[in-house]
This record gives sequence, C-alpha cells and structure tokens, in this order.
Amino acid sequence: MPDLSTFSIIPGEENKNWKVFCDIFTPDGSLSWEPRAILKKVLGEAREMGYEFKVCPEVEFHLFRKHKDRVPIKESDNATYFDSPIGDLWK
Repeated sequence: MPDLSTFSIIPGEENKNWKVFCDIFTPDGSLSWEPRAILKKVLGEAREMGYEFKVCPEVEFHLFRKHKDRVPIKESDNATYFDSPIGDLWK
C-alpha cells in the first residue's frame, strides 16, 4: 500500500521519475513483518522511551514494460517478494 506522505518527484529530464515508499500487508489485511513495518514499530517504541533515531531506507523498485504509447502494460519482474532465485525476464 503506497504511503503517499513519502511521494516525491526525482529531479531529471521532464520530471518523469518519482518515488514512493510502501507498506506491505498480508492477505488477511494485517501489516507484514517486513523491514519497514518492523522499523516503524521499533521507532515508535523508542520515541515513547524518549529516543530519536535517524535511519535510511533500502530502496526497492519495479520495472514495467511500456506500450508504444508509453503506458505501462505489464510488470517485467516475475519474481515474488523477497524472492532469492532469479525470476525476472533478464535470465
């Protein structure tokens, strides 16, 4: 689920690139135990104890194929989330 408070345009040619961080949920709708969720939980606990941390994210991305009119039509990455074997088109 995109966290729109993290949305920003990446400077560059015609500002065509952007980034947004996401929260990962399980099929039952609960927050997944992935690194961002764990970090948010621990930072909240630390804040309640009077601590403040400065952290940096691990950026992940997805690649999309573009149709002739430049509209993304299909994700090019066939691997699953946190997949260790290569499951992409670039085999």
